[in-house]
Amino acid sequence: MIEATEYPQALFTPAETPILPAAMVTSTPFVSALYPTQLEPIATLGLAGEQRGFYGEKAWKPAWSAYGHPRTGTRGHGGVDIYAPRGTAIVAMVSGDVSHILASDGNGMGNRVHLAFEVFGVAYKFVIGHLDAFAGKPGSVIKGTVIGYAGCTGNASVNEPCLSPNMCGKYSTHIHLQLHRIADNHLMDPMKALGWKLKYQDDLREKPCSEVVS
Repeated sequence: MIEATEYPQALFTPAETPILPAAMVTSTPFVSALYPTQLEPIATLGLAGEQRGFYGEKAWKPAWSAYGHPRTGTRGHGGVDIYAPRGTAIVAMVSGDVSHILASDGNGMGNRVHLAFEVFGVAYKFVIGHLDAFAGKPGSVIKGTVIGYAGCTGNASVNEPCLSPNMCGKYSTHIHLQLHRIADNHLMDPMKALGWKLKYQDDLREKPCSEVVS
């Protein structure tokens, strides 16, 4: 089964994304409902987090982090990038079975957790990538359990301000969150499935970071 951050458009099947029952999911990938943020003094309650916006030395373009956003050639972004400072604890958004995949396999998602679950009789898995470290052991987990820590593994630190800040003192550190239907590895929209909204997810600006950072 292929696994990466970018995929051929033929693998995107957004119309088939399951809407998970609200009681089944957490409201955020973080321990606290006050999610990490770079541009707001206090996070906005009611949102699951903040979409990654910073790229390279000076670019702000949060749309690039959205699910399905056009990438190289005819490929699209296979998941959504959610900002999280390095070392931030990440929780299981649903109850399921966790497995750990190491960055040593050369995959662009780096260290990643597979969180397999079933709903409406269909098997799916969330993939949470770019982790610095795992928490706990592989096996069954209950939603809200810490399963890993945000980091800079895989391609998260390639030409990106992940390990060190950009010229405006900001970082691109994030988790890459994907949703797959296990039977055929087709990609679903994780935000739609979870019912989450992110800060800046509708921000289409592509600006120098100096224009969005005071």
